[in-house]
Order: sequence, then C-alpha cells, then structure tokens
Amino acid sequence: MSDSISDNLDYHQELMNAAYARWRERRGSYEEFIGSLNGSKEVAVLVGNLNYQVGNGGFEQWHFNEYSDCSEDLIRVLETMKEECPLAKKALSLVREALEIIEEEKEVCESDYYYYEDDENDAWDLAEQERQSILGGLDSLGRQYYDFDDAFMVQVELYLRRMDGLEIPQSTLDENKEILEMGKEIPEQEPGPKKPKVKLTGTNGNAFAIMAKVSRALRQVGCSHDYIEDYRKEAMSGSYDNLLAVSCRYADVR
Repeated sequence: MSDSISDNLDYHQELMNAAYARWRERRGSYEEFIGSLNGSKEVAVLVGNLNYQVGNGGFEQWHFNEYSDCSEDLIRVLETMKEECPLAKKALSLVREALEIIEEEKEVCESDYYYYEDDENDAWDLAEQERQSILGGLDSLGRQYYDFDDAFMVQVELYLRRMDGLEIPQSTLDENKEILEMGKEIPEQEPGPKKPKVKLTGTNGNAFAIMAKVSRALRQVGCSHDYIEDYRKEAMSGSYDNLLAVSCRYADVR
C-alpha cells in the first residue's frame, strides 16, 4: 500500500466533518461557527473552505458565498501555518490580494455613480465597467491558486496531523518530500514605494475610475496594502485636482 497521501486526505476531512456536525447541532451564523472553533478544527474548516470555494468557482465564489466574512480568521491561521506549511505563504498572499480587489469592488458599488441606473446614465455604465474590470483580477488569482492547490492540501494534511500529535511514518514524509518542499523558495514580498506607469485613457475624468486604476497598478508592481491605502486616503482628502496631483506622485500618470 502506498504511503502517498495526495489522494487520501482523510484527517483533514475528518476534522471538517466533526466541526460541521457540531454546527448542525447548534446552528447559528458562519461567523459564530468559526468563532466556536479552535485548534486543528479551525484550521481545517477555514483552509478547507478556501480550497473548496476557490477550487470550484475562484475567489469570486469564495467572496460571494460570504466565506470572506471570516477573512481575518483565515489570515491569522495562514500566518501561523506558513513556517511549517510553506505554501500557506503563497495562499496568504493571494487571499490578501483578493481582499484588496474585493474592497475596490465594494467602493464602486457604494459610489454615487452606482446608485442611479438608467438607460442614459453614462456614469453608471462606466462604474459597472470598472466593477467588472476589478473583479476580473479575481480570475487571475484563482488561476494562480490552481497551480499549487493539490500540493497545498497535502501540506495542510500533514500540518494538521502534526498539530494534533499524530504519528507520521517516515516513509510518508519521504514519498511526499518534493511536495513538502514546495513554497520554501518563495521570498517574502518586500513592500515598497514603486512607481508604476498608468494611462488614464478610458476613465473619462471619473475620479473613482482614476483611483481604482492607480490602486490596481500599485498592487501589480508589488506595493503593500498599507502603501495603497495611504494613496487612497490622500487621493480622497481633497478636490479633483488634489486627486490628480496625488496620483501623479504615486504613479507615472500619462
């Protein structure tokens, strides 16, 4: 019998089954459910749901099925895992990028332009186009996740077994050695004030569209979440002229 576990993720599933059986007895919201968990069950459910949702419909499905409501818990868990489970670092990076995109989409939906839809509302059309463009970024993140999801689940399975003190045969570790090494070569991202090139064609002078375009460009060149948030706060702190001036300071606007 093979010691490979890539097709036999039993313990992870056992933990999820036990957690959900408990939830069915108590009911309550998903947030309450997650709040009631700890240890390996919390890890199993949060990471398992991330994998299932993204695997079936990308980060957009993970968000619109409201699993992103517990994103802070997921980030905390992935942060804890990343030393022993190297691909958790890559998953963590994708989750954070997805949340930034989701926040951009939320800002569009909450803008004045988005509240008034009619056949002659060009501003609404532009806002909707921008929203769809923003959500397109989630598709790219999903494709990146598919590149390592199977290996990630193997690492998670072994992580959970170690977490609960279960013995793992050396033969299992040897057979999965290559998978267990995956992700270790990924360097920590160094956030920094990089200045991307941004063309404002297609924004029609729409302040929100300009800010979204610059934010997306900053993210694409590796700027940190805090750095992008600083840009947004400064850009929204004054007039339209202020928005343009701040955008030119953070990006090479053309």
